[in-house]
Amino acid sequence: MTETWQWDADRLRDDLEAAGYDVSMADAHLTTAGGSLRARRDRGARDHLIAIDAGGRFNAVVTVMTEEQSGVTSVARVDLRIIAESRRAVSISGTLTSCDQLTPIIEALDHLADAPPASASFPRPPRLSPDTGE
Repeated sequence: MTETWQWDADRLRDDLEAAGYDVSMADAHLTTAGGSLRARRDRGARDHLIAIDAGGRFNAVVTVMTEEQSGVTSVARVDLRIIAESRRAVSISGTLTSCDQLTPIIEALDHLADAPPASASFPRPPRLSPDTGE
């Protein structure tokens, strides 16, 4: 059975809100551009940003804080707290063919962001020739 995509911004919003996301529908009902919605969820050291457009294109960015260091110093008799954070961001994208696909995908986002890309094939950098430096 082949499913065809039907843009239902209200249904997508409801599913995202049920999963704890804050949803922006500001562009959801644009008549000339088709529309899109954005959603955000912050939980501790993890942030999810999701965008879905009227064509079913889905993009999520999962940001994870991996390290935090803090210290205190004083400048001109003002006590200053300094916090340095390291974060890792993972982008996950695809094209939905049914609104029913959204909930399983958002339930899997943390697992997908923590797993190495299974099908990623990164080219090796070129080797430099020891004689020419090229």
